Amino acid sequence: MRGLVITVIAGTYFFAHATSLDDTDQAITAFNMSASLHLGELAHNQLGRLQPYGSAVNVSTNVSTYASGERLFDHIDQTNEERLELPWHSMPSWIIECGMRIWLRFKTSPSVAFERLGLAERRIKPRIFAFWMKYFAWYERLDSTFDYPMAADMLVRSGGNIDEVVAILMSFFQDGRIKEKAKLLHNALAKRLEAATDDVMQNAWQRSKSSPRVVFQILGLDRANALTEKQGSVIQWLKYTEMLSRLDDPLKMSDEHVAQMLIAKGKPSPQGIPELISAVDQLARLRYLVGPLQTASYTRTKTYADHIEAAQRILERFQETGQLRG
Repeated sequence: MRGLVITVIAGTYFFAHATSLDDTDQAITAFNMSASLHLGELAHNQLGRLQPYGSAVNVSTNVSTYASGERLFDHIDQTNEERLELPWHSMPSWIIECGMRIWLRFKTSPSVAFERLGLAERRIKPRIFAFWMKYFAWYERLDSTFDYPMAADMLVRSGGNIDEVVAILMSFFQDGRIKEKAKLLHNALAKRLEAATDDVMQNAWQRSKSSPRVVFQILGLDRANALTEKQGSVIQWLKYTEMLSRLDDPLKMSDEHVAQMLIAKGKPSPQGIPELISAVDQLARLRYLVGPLQTASYTRTKTYADHIEAAQRILERFQETGQLRG
């Protein structure tokens, strides 16, 4: 109890003087404070118990549970949020970052950080989720075995609200500092849920009011050969356009527009179009798009042939007259 009182008093003093420090001084001071409080706690806790400073909250942990620098928590532990009712989202940014840097020293995995930040237990706060993404980026540089697919798998297994996660990631696309990381995580999450039968990603896109055109670009379907190399993402996108049409959503696109966008913007290879049409034809839900896709494919091929023919005529005229125009 005495250690907790010391923590509260020191924390109050530190908050009162934090505004006069720059970011570097704040980080150093916070680290030193947490380290000194850690040592002070050892003298005032129960025998065989200690308060690690491996997080921005004090969690009592059995000494015997230490393993490779990682803290393992039993079911009776309480966080400072529970003890002091001080939620993470109310803390200054530099305090949260200090806590995360300490976690990084002990190679605390992003999945543990996700839980410590309270993201697995309650409504997700965009600001705290952004901090977790920052921690994940730090950790990835330290240990590349925890990559974006693993992060996506963790998000799905956490049982959290995927709609909220996707909406937050979509909002991050407006922030240049985090845009690329948000895109990588979004696409890893979409890849993880490609085989989902309950339209998890499609529902999330709709609820975040994401237009098919925006989703098309985020999934990278406007890159060369995407229709062949990312066929799973293409089908996922087509299911989204089908859902919008079925629900008569204001964001819906006509069947012809969907087909034209795939054929024109998808930059398919010659063999990619038949493969795509065959894949669509095998799905009863999307079979209605076979006709529009064939029409768009024919139009594209004919237009391409017309352009080649026109170019040949111009070349022949130039060879005969030395002029490009008659």
